[in-house]
Amino acid sequence: MRKPFSHRSLSICAIVLGTLALFGVSAIAADPAQSKAADAVPAETAAPAPAKDAIPVFSLKMLDGKTVSNDTVKGKPSVFVFWQTACSLCRVEVEDINQLAQMQAYKGINIYLVNVDLNAAKVLPSYVETNKISLPILVDPDYTLGPKFGINSTPGAAFVNSKGKVVSTTKGYGGDGISSLKAGLDAIK
Repeated sequence: MRKPFSHRSLSICAIVLGTLALFGVSAIAADPAQSKAADAVPAETAAPAPAKDAIPVFSLKMLDGKTVSNDTVKGKPSVFVFWQTACSLCRVEVEDINQLAQMQAYKGINIYLVNVDLNAAKVLPSYVETNKISLPILVDPDYTLGPKFGINSTPGAAFVNSKGKVVSTTKGYGGDGISSLKAGLDAIK
């Protein structure tokens, strides 16, 4: 006969669940159909991870219908920030990169917000207006571009220099996340 759970086992389960809730599980989208991207994750490292590969081949539509591709960014330092509206860490990263983009030090860098919401055309216009987002938004509901950079979850960012080389990537956002963004931007200026 199986023994019922002890009070100790139940206490351990409660502690584990409480810890998960405290450290970001609540940042996961309540509606799993919202996005095909993996769940939001906290930052893995304080500094962007090094990468040396060429920018992957891509072509995505912007929110306004224009197309952005490898040809568009060729010869220009570029950042691709992967996010979704239901992800709280993503929203913080978008706010931070939106503020950094206004700084003179980062003028001349193409910064693209790559949104992976399945219903982007419906939710983004009001979100952009409400949150005063001034950066161009690429729409990638099938989350095709992030994995090409090795970024399989949101939030994340890829930093590409003017020679078309991926200088670094970040996965997750938290802790000193804005420092990681600044380091990535500084590396491609």
